[in-house]
Amino acid sequence: MMQVIPWRDFPDFTQTLRLSGELYSLRARWNDVRSFWTLDIYDRNGLPLLMGQKIVFNTDLLFRYKNPLLPKGKIFAINSGANEKLNSIGRNDIGVTVFLMYEEPA
Repeated sequence: MMQVIPWRDFPDFTQTLRLSGELYSLRARWNDVRSFWTLDIYDRNGLPLLMGQKIVFNTDLLFRYKNPLLPKGKIFAINSGANEKLNSIGRNDIGVTVFLMYEEPA
């Protein structure tokens, strides 16, 4: 099952989501100097599980981490196809032409 991770129009925001049945806090931050988004993931008690992961296209943001407390599925950004020439994710792209997705494990 695929789930769109909701996005807010703020350069720094935190939201609580249920992923694979567990509650997590996700913090998204826009890096103005380098022009990219990062994602932090915390467990329901506020314990940091993943910090400063750059959001890039078509790459599971969790794939290299072996922390069993992280969500069990995959988190990745996809281009909706509205702008086929888009090759990097800009400040106002996520939620408009780019979507952050969560895919439940099989």
